[in-house]
Amino acid sequence: MAKLSDIEIAGKSGTKYSFGVYPYATDWKEIGAVYVVTKRTVKPNGPGTHTFIYVGQTDNLKERHASHHKADCFKNMEANCLCVCVEGSEKMRLSIESDLLASRSWPCNGR
Repeated sequence: MAKLSDIEIAGKSGTKYSFGVYPYATDWKEIGAVYVVTKRTVKPNGPGTHTFIYVGQTDNLKERHASHHKADCFKNMEANCLCVCVEGSEKMRLSIESDLLASRSWPCNGR
């Protein structure tokens, strides 16, 4: 996996969660994680910016992204990155996902 960078994403609670940023087409292992699909735009003289598209959680990132049910929405939104926060505990993943969902509008969640 070729990590592009790291990013912190704040939930509604104010808690900041650390994510690794990877190309969307990365081949994943069977890991539990919270993931955020984004469109990353890199500025010629500075860091990239992200448009947040979708947040989810899974106990198997490899299986989840092989044929994601929101793939058409991701394509329409020009998604090109997957931000990943590895977390083995389902309880923690659900808590993080809920906090992030409440923090902003996610165009592909709920469609």
